[in-house]
Amino acid sequence: MSSSPPHSTRPLDATLERALRYAVQRVYKSGNLEDLTVRRIRKSVESDLELKDNFFKLDDTWTSKSKLVIQREVVCTILSKLLGRVFGS
Repeated sequence: MSSSPPHSTRPLDATLERALRYAVQRVYKSGNLEDLTVRRIRKSVESDLELKDNFFKLDDTWTSKSKLVIQREVVCTILSKLLGRVFGS
């Protein structure tokens, strides 16, 4: 993590969404499933992108959107792993 101050401008929506998805995948692959929570994923991305603390909770659009993106990515990641095992991929 850099010692520079948090971003004063918001990154592009696509950047935020991609970072949330990547954080979910990273935590899942690490095996630390207790860290696979909306709160912890948000905090991780805020740190990674040097956003203000509680950015996702304080931004009207991203409060619900980040939760949905995280939940969907968790479901997709788990289903992908399960289906891979079932079908041998």
